Amino acid sequence: AVIAVGPSAGRAETTGDRFATSVRRSYDHVRIETRRRQIIEGRRVTVIAGNATNASGVAIRWLALTVPTSKGLIEVAAFVHVRSDPRVVLPALHMVAESIVPAGGGRSR
Repeated sequence: AVIAVGPSAGRAETTGDRFATSVRRSYDHVRIETRRRQIIEGRRVTVIAGNATNASGVAIRWLALTVPTSKGLIEVAAFVHVRSDPRVVLPALHMVAESIVPAGGGRSR
């Protein structure tokens, strides 16, 4: 898995659309599977996920979480092989997000 972390500008409601646009510019055959807002660890998180094909022709699955914090929005994105086991990938992504924004360290919007 490749995991990228960084600040996200703008409002939490629009980060998923901006991320999807970025994925569409960088990958082929992009399909959005999930786009929702949900409460995770007491925070209202924006989740967007889907499938695409990279420049080498490899099918991938991607997921981005936008987490509000007291200092702004943080985006955590993961890119994995399409056949990767979500039961392995999602806990690892959660650990990364938790290490950046500890439970209780964010605010809901």
